[in-house]
Order: sequence, then C-alpha cells, then structure tokens
Amino acid sequence: MPPITASSITWDIARAGGFVAYLLLTASVGLGLALSLGWRTRRWNRFVTNETHRFVTLLALVFTGIHTVAVALDPFIGFTPAEVLVPLVAHYRPLWVALGIVAAYLMVAIWLSEYLRPHVGYAWWRRFHYLSFAGFILALIHGIATGSDTRTVWGVAIYGGSVALVGGLLIARMFPAPPKLRHPLPAAFLVMGVTLGALGTFRGPLQPGWNKIANNGHGSGGTIQQTS
Repeated sequence: MPPITASSITWDIARAGGFVAYLLLTASVGLGLALSLGWRTRRWNRFVTNETHRFVTLLALVFTGIHTVAVALDPFIGFTPAEVLVPLVAHYRPLWVALGIVAAYLMVAIWLSEYLRPHVGYAWWRRFHYLSFAGFILALIHGIATGSDTRTVWGVAIYGGSVALVGGLLIARMFPAPPKLRHPLPAAFLVMGVTLGALGTFRGPLQPGWNKIANNGHGSGGTIQQTS
C-alpha cells in the first residue's frame, strides 16, 4: 500500500471532486431537459422542479470549486493560481485544462443568469440557457482528456452513461411523439458531435501513449517528473 502523502490526498480529492461535479452537471442538464419536456406527474412534481434544478446546479459549482482548489494545491503538478483560472495558461495539457476552465465559467454564468431573467425576459434567458449544453460538452472533453481514470471501466461507464442520458433526453426533446423532425439542424449537429466525439475518444485518450501526446511529450506534466 503506497504511503499517504499531501500530494496523494489533494489528488484524490481533485479526482473525486471532478467526478462528482461532472455527475451533478449531468443531473442538472438532465433535469433541465426533463423540465422542458414537461415530464411532470403528481408523483414527480415534488422532484422535477426549477428549484431542484437550481440546487443541483449550485452543488455542481460547489464540487467544481473543490476540484479546482485541490488541483491548485496539489504539489505534484504544481499549478499556479493563474493556471487554474485563466484558459490556455497551464503548463499541463493547456488545451484540455482550458476547456474545463471555460466549462466552469459557463456554469457560473448560467446559474447567475437566473437572477437576470426578470430584466432580460424569458426568451433571451432561455436562449442563453442553451450554453449549458456547451458547458456539458466541454466538461466531458476536459474529463476524458485530462483525467487519470479515463481508461478505467468505471470511468468509461460514467462518461458513456452521462452521454447516453443527455443524448437520449435531447433526442426525446427534438423528436416529439408522433415522430416528427422539428429541428433538423440540431439533430445533424448532435449526430455529428457524437460520432466525432466517439472517434476522438477511441483514437485519443483511450489509446496507449495519450499521456505524452496530450502534454506535448512531457509525460504527465508533473513538476516532479519534469525536474527529475
């Protein structure tokens, strides 16, 4: 059993916080789609509500903060405050880390937009809310491309399950019964995105040697490895 160190503690917290934040983000997007579909019954009215949706989103932000702080404190990788707050500044997988940072900012903006709805109107607020899908996709790519657990069975199950859930709800939203294609352009982008995402995942993060490729040949990007 490896010894417990400060680095192992912060890294485990970062991993756990990241996955919990991602699962909560998936639940938030799923609840938003369920609300838009009008899936409400006497039994579900107490759960599928706007208040539940906002609370789950807030929890996702809290665990995103835990993930960010733990990554910033981890002595192995050696991030500076700017590297965890400013996109494309990180020395460790700058592009993939940047996607996570942008996703976090989008989540904050979407959550805060609730307080602006009375001023901008429901129609504009709803259009802005579509950015939650961009945040979900960016968080998904960030997790797959930077996470050390991407190639584990449970990691693949989490990412695959989340995509299946959100994708299934999107299909239900775009193809209402009776079957009728009301939104052909979003449907085409959805199919193209899923196809490209699956190909990119299998040809990228799930392939041996991705660690070096993702960080321009610098191994894991950790400070210890770079100086040793």
